[in-house]
Amino acid sequence: MEAASAEKSIDEVYYDRNLLAAAFVDFYVGVSGASGGWWPDGEEWAVVWCDLPTGQVGWHLPQEMVPSLLEERDPLYDGYTTTEKNERLARWVP
Repeated sequence: MEAASAEKSIDEVYYDRNLLAAAFVDFYVGVSGASGGWWPDGEEWAVVWCDLPTGQVGWHLPQEMVPSLLEERDPLYDGYTTTEKNERLARWVP
């Protein structure tokens, strides 16, 4: 299979990233039973989040992209930065 060589626009890149974040949180919470859900962040945005064994992670998404099976729940945000979130993900991935 040959990969497409056309560059993606920034909107396409963010759309791909948002789909992946939504699918990851929805799947991980559903399969593992870990804490997770979504929380509104203003009129148009939401944070989808879950608690990994290495700590809490989350991503901002447009509210219309929040998976319908995720519950609206306060994540009790622990103050992590993007760098800390990425370190938690890196430690969790084998």
